[in-house]
Amino acid sequence: MTSVRSGKAAFAAAKAELPLVEQLGLKPDGELRPIGDLLPIPFDLFGGIGERAMVFSVGDAGRKLARRVLEARSTGGDKAPLMVASYDYGKLLALRSHLGDLFAAEEDPAAELDAGLANMFGRAAASIDVGDKGIVFWGTVELK
Repeated sequence: MTSVRSGKAAFAAAKAELPLVEQLGLKPDGELRPIGDLLPIPFDLFGGIGERAMVFSVGDAGRKLARRVLEARSTGGDKAPLMVASYDYGKLLALRSHLGDLFAAEEDPAAELDAGLANMFGRAAASIDVGDKGIVFWGTVELK
């Protein structure tokens, strides 16, 4: 999720910079939509552009959380983090391993390492914010 002053303006800027964004089938209308089959991955991808947020999610639990973010209304304050992420780091590593196996011309040692590390990690969360002292990063990773 990325917090923005105007979802419509941020979406227009993203489309101007990255032509792939146009292929996602998103509209700046606050609706969460399936993104499509852009990658050969074993779960659904969703995206939405709201009044003050750009949201992307994976799977059923992510879709529910993304929908709640898009439906949230401002409480009057302008303060929100620049970017917030919550994900299963172990599953991300397993996916990287899977994609490495699919696209590598020969055996990829990084894919084997990712597959092994996938069993060590669980949920992760991160945020990036701009404060009085500059850019602030906060993050956590669950170790199994």
